[in-house]
Amino acid sequence: MSDRTSAAASEPEAARRLRLWPAVVVLCVQAGALAVCVTPAIPGFTRFVSLMAGPLVCGVLFSLWLLFAARLRWWEGAATWMLAAGLGVAAAQLAAPRTGIAFWMYGVPMTMVLTTIGMALAGAGSSARRLVCVVALTAAGWGLLSLLRLEGIDGRYLPEFAWRWTPTAEQRLLAALPSGDSSGEAAVPTAWSPATVEWPGFRGPRRDSRTEGPTTPLDWTTAPPREIWRRPVGPAWSSLCVVADRIFTQEQRGADEVVSCYDAATGTPLWQHAEASRFEEVTSGAGPRATPTYDDGRIFAYGAKAILVALDAASGAPLWRHDLMAEVNAPLPVWGFASSPAVAGGLVVVYAGGDDPQGWLAFDAKTGSRVWTAPGRGMNFSSALVATVDNQPTVVCVDATSVRGLDPEDGHELWRYQLGDAGNAPIVQPQQIGSGTFIVPLGDGVGIARIEVTRSAEDRWVVREVWTSRDLKPSFNDFVCVGDILFGFDKSIFVCVDAATGRRTWKGGRYGFGQAIALTGLSQLLVTTEQGEVVVLDAVPDRLMERGRFPAFTGKTWNHPVVVRNRLYARNGEEMACWELSADAMTGGDAGPTGRDLSVWLP
Repeated sequence: MSDRTSAAASEPEAARRLRLWPAVVVLCVQAGALAVCVTPAIPGFTRFVSLMAGPLVCGVLFSLWLLFAARLRWWEGAATWMLAAGLGVAAAQLAAPRTGIAFWMYGVPMTMVLTTIGMALAGAGSSARRLVCVVALTAAGWGLLSLLRLEGIDGRYLPEFAWRWTPTAEQRLLAALPSGDSSGEAAVPTAWSPATVEWPGFRGPRRDSRTEGPTTPLDWTTAPPREIWRRPVGPAWSSLCVVADRIFTQEQRGADEVVSCYDAATGTPLWQHAEASRFEEVTSGAGPRATPTYDDGRIFAYGAKAILVALDAASGAPLWRHDLMAEVNAPLPVWGFASSPAVAGGLVVVYAGGDDPQGWLAFDAKTGSRVWTAPGRGMNFSSALVATVDNQPTVVCVDATSVRGLDPEDGHELWRYQLGDAGNAPIVQPQQIGSGTFIVPLGDGVGIARIEVTRSAEDRWVVREVWTSRDLKPSFNDFVCVGDILFGFDKSIFVCVDAATGRRTWKGGRYGFGQAIALTGLSQLLVTTEQGEVVVLDAVPDRLMERGRFPAFTGKTWNHPVVVRNRLYARNGEEMACWELSADAMTGGDAGPTGRDLSVWLP
C-alpha cells in the first residue's frame, strides 16, 4: 500500500518539475531573430548581426533554462546540455568545408527546437526517457546537417544547401580542364590591337551600366533572345570587361585566383593568368569580387585578397604586381576586396583601406610605381568613379564615412560629402547624372542622396545636398539613370524614383537581389534576377511594364550584365553565356511591343 502511495505521489512531482514555457519563449525570440535576417527591408548590417548573434543570445538563455529553470534534477539538466552540445561538436568535426558556420547559424536553433520537442514528448516520464528522446532527436538533426554542404546564402539570407557528396560547379570545372591544369590555357595570340573599346570595365566606360544597345525595341514575347554560346567558369562575383572581340573576367580555380580572357564570338579561352590566392566566406562563397579594367593595351585586375596585377591584354603576360595586404597592412574585409580598378590620367586607382594615409592608392599604369595615396579606412566595397566636374578631372571615392572628390594628379581632396554614421559601408557605385550632379549611396540598404558640386568664383568647391531618399535603398544592386528617372532595387523589389525629387513613382518586379542595365537608345531596361532570369522592361516613369523574360542561368546570379551593340554577355558563379538580343535588330521598325503592366501605383 505504501509503495502505491509513493508512486502516485511521484507522478505529480515529475509533472510539476518539467517547466517548458521559458523554452518556448526563447524559441520565439530565436524565431524573431531569424525573421529579421530574412526581411530585406531591414538594413543589411542589422540582418547580419541578427543572423550571427541570435543563436548566441538565445543559446545562452536556453542553456540557463535547461540548467536552472526547467525543474529538472541538476544532473539531468547538465547531462542533457552536454549530450546535445557534444553531438553538435562531433557533427561539426565531420562537417563539409565551409559548413561549420551553418552549425552555428542553424544548428544551434535546431538543437533548441529538438530538445524542447524531446522534453515535451517524454512529458512526465522518467529522466532516462527524457534523455533518450532528446538524444535521439538531436542526433538525427545533427546527422542530417552533417550530410549537407552550405553553398552560400542568398540576398534574403536564406541558406543554400546541397548534399555534401555532390561535386560543386568549381570541382566539375577543374575536373574537365585538360590534364588537371587549373589555367586551361589555349594558344596565346601574338598581337592584338582593338579598334573599339566599348565596355572597358565595371559597368561600362562611365560605370553607370548605360549603353545604346540594339536599334529595335525588344519584344521577347514574340522574338526571344538567341543563345550564341555558353561555357562553365570558376566562381566569382566579377562582371565582364568586353573590348572588341575579347572578354575579360576573374575566376576562382582551386587554389588559384585567375584573370581570364575569352573570344567574345565563341567563348573559347584565349589566355589565363593565375595568382596563388583563394578567398571564400559563408555568405557569397569563393572567388574574386572585382571586375578587370582595360586601358591602353593593359588589363588591371584586383583580387579578393588585394593582389593588384597589370597584364598585357594580348597575351596575359604579367607587367607588374602589388600585394596590398602585405604592403600597406590592408585588413581583409568580411566580403573580400571588391574595388574594381579605375584608370584616370595614366594612373590606376583602387581602395585598400591600409594604414593612414594609404586608404586609396594610385599607381602608374605603365610601371606600377606608387604615385599617391589618400586616407580611407574601414570596409568599403565601392569602386572609384572617374568624372569631370567644372572642367576638373576628378576621382570620386566612396568609403564608410564620406564621398570625396580627389585630384587624380596628386590625390589631394577637392571636396567632400559626409555620409554620417550609416552603420555600414556603401557597396554600390556613385553615379554622375549631370555636370556636377551625383547620386550617391548612403550605406548598405540605407538609401541614396542627390548632391550638387560646384566651384565658386574664389575657386572654392561647394557641395550641396539636394535630397536624401529611402525610397530606393540599394544593397549590392546598382541603380541606373534614364533621363531624369532612376531605376533600381529597393532591396529586393524593383522601383522607379524621380531623380529631381527622390520620390518613388512605382514599385514592383520582385526580381530578388539582381542587377540592371539601361538600353538608352530604346528606353528599355534589362534586369538579371537573382534567380538567373533576364527580364526586359520599358524605362518609363508611370508603370512597370515587362516585355518578356527568359531563363539565363539556374544558380544564384549577382553579377552585372553587359550589353555591347546587339549582344548580351552575362555570367554568374558557375556559367558565362552570350545571347543575340534581337534577331532583326538592324532592320529598323518602330512597332511598339506588347507587355504586362506589373506596377504598384504610389501617391
